[in-house]
Amino acid sequence: MKPLTSTQSHAALALAIAVVLGVGCSRDAQDQTATIEAKPLESVVLLSGQIRTAQAIELLAPQVGMWPIPIQSILEDGTAVKAGQSIAEFDSSNLASGLEQNRDRVVDAESTYLITAARLDAEAADARFEVESKRLALEKTKVDAAIPEGLKPEREYQTLQLSLRRAELELDTASRKLANQLAKAQAELGITQVEVSKARTEVARTEQSLEVVTLTAPRDGVLEIAFNRDEGRPFRSGDNAQPGVPVARFPDYCTLRVEANLFDVDEGTVEIGAQATVVLDAFPNRPFTATVTEIQEVAQQTSSRSARRVFRLIANLEQPDAEIMKVGMSARVEIRSELAEWHGQPTLVVKREAMRFTGRPRTAGAASADDVKRTTTVTAQLKTPTGWIDAEVGRCSTIECIVLGPEAGTRVTSPAPALATESGS
Repeated sequence: MKPLTSTQSHAALALAIAVVLGVGCSRDAQDQTATIEAKPLESVVLLSGQIRTAQAIELLAPQVGMWPIPIQSILEDGTAVKAGQSIAEFDSSNLASGLEQNRDRVVDAESTYLITAARLDAEAADARFEVESKRLALEKTKVDAAIPEGLKPEREYQTLQLSLRRAELELDTASRKLANQLAKAQAELGITQVEVSKARTEVARTEQSLEVVTLTAPRDGVLEIAFNRDEGRPFRSGDNAQPGVPVARFPDYCTLRVEANLFDVDEGTVEIGAQATVVLDAFPNRPFTATVTEIQEVAQQTSSRSARRVFRLIANLEQPDAEIMKVGMSARVEIRSELAEWHGQPTLVVKREAMRFTGRPRTAGAASADDVKRTTTVTAQLKTPTGWIDAEVGRCSTIECIVLGPEAGTRVTSPAPALATESGS
């Protein structure tokens, strides 16, 4: 056998490449053929979540008359603590200075009360002396005026009677002055007593605030630091906390569950009651079964620095394992669902690559706002052996889409780049 020349070798290599490419193209063309099938649309939603508990003892930032209150120190998340152990301490420098000021106010108020009481007692004593003087004068005048009219000259008798009436009026005036003085003293002492009580109350409140600026563990357990929404992370030393906001929790491991974020673009793809598979990142070979029990009705921003919005999703674990599950563990949540009807008809599905989208989304026949996600459709074209046909496309999974218009069993082919160019797409 003669050896091949250089030209013959190149020709044989080109022929082999052409054969291989031809076989590959034939396989690709065969793979692009699809059939519209009458079956439910299966979709899989993957979410990132964390292990949480439904019940926990929450430790709140104290109400100390400061907004916000700085955290001076706080333990790290996941720290094992004993009952009574200090967990977090808040800045009390302002409270300490305020306590000294309030104590000074108490001293000032008490001094003012004593001075006022002494002054009023002196004024009341003078008024009482005046009343007694007028009463003695009246008694003397009564004795002189009691002599019968015929035993004294008429003029002297009339003078004694006038003096008697004058003495009675002076006693009545002094008595009224004493009564007014006592009422004034009572009112003025009441005001100063209120000032003393207010100052003492402020001292007691500040002392109580100083006692609660340190949060202690109510029992033995593992500490969970609460999420600081302003910073987008758990609380740390130096952060500010609003009074009444949870800064730490003691979870109840008998109520373990999974909390995940469902992004707003996936709204409607998961329903309450859907079954989920939970896989812990730390134990990828231990899947757990869960059921979606709650989906938040209003989407919220993930943080103040992000425009992304999510719905909080809660799934209860059927058989949680408290020995390996710890609060805060990250987990992958896989939720599978089937949609058997669309617009009241059995679903017809086709592979996504067999469609060429031609229109924007539109909503047809939505009974309520909750149905919008389910009834939104877009227009598309499918390539059949006889040409292109129009169809409406409903919900899609990552692989297939629901179509309206074509019949079940219709064979379609994917619009390969060459075909798309020929059809003007």
